[in-house]
Amino acid sequence: MPLLVGAICVLLISAACSSDSDPLAEQRASELVDRAAEAGVAPGLTVETAEALYGTDAPAFCEAHRGDLDGVAGLVVVGNTAQGRRPVITDEAITFGRLVAEVYCPDVLDDYDAFVGDVDPFERTDRGGA
Repeated sequence: MPLLVGAICVLLISAACSSDSDPLAEQRASELVDRAAEAGVAPGLTVETAEALYGTDAPAFCEAHRGDLDGVAGLVVVGNTAQGRRPVITDEAITFGRLVAEVYCPDVLDDYDAFVGDVDPFERTDRGGA
């Protein structure tokens, strides 16, 4: 009996952990990975990671850009700028953010472009390092 219960538990756990990937999420993740590779940004991004982060519609990213980026959402996007610290964001991050907007929420592209137009990015010089 314990062996049967153990076998049932293993089957239930493996069924729960199996990948029931959403085709749209996988398609968008694949598109993002391909476009990021073409742009030379996010070299370690995989389809699995992008799918886990963004799902079918990248709700955290897209909703932040649909709202008021002067408040808390802005802090999420560019970090905490308290005490006069300037936003520290790379040119690669801006490029990657635009790709996320293009793939997941093209309706926010104008807002995204307006937002990053006020950001002074810096170019990374350690492109070979981790």
